[in-house]
Amino acid sequence: VMDYVDGANLEDLIKSGRYFDEDSIKKWLLQLTDVLSYLHGQDPPVIHSDIKPSNIIITPVGDAVLIDFNISVSENSEKVKGLSLDFASPEQIAIAQGANDAENLDGRSDIYSLGATFYYLVSGYKASLFYGHIPLTEIETDCPEILCGIIEKAMSTDREDRYQTADRMSSAIE
Repeated sequence: VMDYVDGANLEDLIKSGRYFDEDSIKKWLLQLTDVLSYLHGQDPPVIHSDIKPSNIIITPVGDAVLIDFNISVSENSEKVKGLSLDFASPEQIAIAQGANDAENLDGRSDIYSLGATFYYLVSGYKASLFYGHIPLTEIETDCPEILCGIIEKAMSTDREDRYQTADRMSSAIE
C-alpha cells in the first residue's frame, strides 16, 4: 500500500518546458536535503539510491516530495538493486558493474543523484559520467552562479569532493 501524492513529477514538468525560478529551486533543494538528512540519520542509514526527476513530485502547493523507495538500501551496501544511469553516482555504477574495488554506498551517493537531478532541471541536459557534462557556469541559465556551484559540487565524481552530508549541502543552499 502506498500513499497517493497529488501533483506532477519533475520529469514531466521539465519536459513540458516549464520555467523554474530560483526560489522554487532553492525551496525544493532544501526540502529534499531535509528528507535525505532524515533518511541518512536512521539506524541503519537508508540510501534512497534512485533520486531522479520522475521520483520527485511537485505538489499543487509547490512542495517537493521524494517517492519510490523500492530500491532503497542500507548504508555501506555492497549490492545495488537497480539504478537510473543518468542520475546514478559513480560508486553506484561501479557496484552494479561488479567492480571489485568499488566503494560501498553511503549518503553521498544520494547527494550526487540530487545534484544530477537539479543539473537537469537547471540546464535541460542530463549529465553523463561516461561523456562528461558542460559545467553549469558555461550554459546560459537563469540560475545564480552560487547555486550552480552548489549543484556542481553535489555531483562531483569523487565523493570526497561532494558535500559529505545532506545537512552541509542544506547549509550551503541557505
